Amino acid sequence: MARWLWLVIGMYLFSGCRKDEVSKAIFTVESTTSFTIPAGLNTVETHYFLVENIPSSLNAQLKSHNLTLDDLTKINPLQCRLIALDGSPTYQFIENISVRIYTKKNPTKREIAFMEPVPLNTGSNLQLFPTLIDVKDYLSSSVYSVEIRLRLRGFSSRTVDTRLDLAFEAR
Repeated sequence: MARWLWLVIGMYLFSGCRKDEVSKAIFTVESTTSFTIPAGLNTVETHYFLVENIPSSLNAQLKSHNLTLDDLTKINPLQCRLIALDGSPTYQFIENISVRIYTKKNPTKREIAFMEPVPLNTGSNLQLFPTLIDVKDYLSSSVYSVEIRLRLRGFSSRTVDTRLDLAFEAR
């Protein structure tokens, strides 16, 4: 009788173990913008760069897939990349970086990507780590803004014109 009891308990415990259902991405919302990192910034302060009024293509994507905003469960950051436009400068002078999203309607800044510390052998292309926050409320606006926070380990000897590529995954 004790064997059967342990068998039933074991089956009960193992039957409850299931992999979480991971919803597949429906589409990707992408945008590209640019900003300039001036030469000679100091290493003591954190430097902030605001890129405002980035158009959101979420509504166009929803229309093309015959969906509404309510059909989406969440929108997560998928990719954030910095690319030096002339290709020659490297980002090795950056100690850490954080990219935060906000809108005029929702001014609370939330981190969407980061890298701490930036590797010393970084070239002219810097891929950041996306966070897991839901940015559905931010992208539902027609435009959104980002704040790039830089902490430097050294001085940049030249101005770096940078393209910022952002991608978000709608589920």
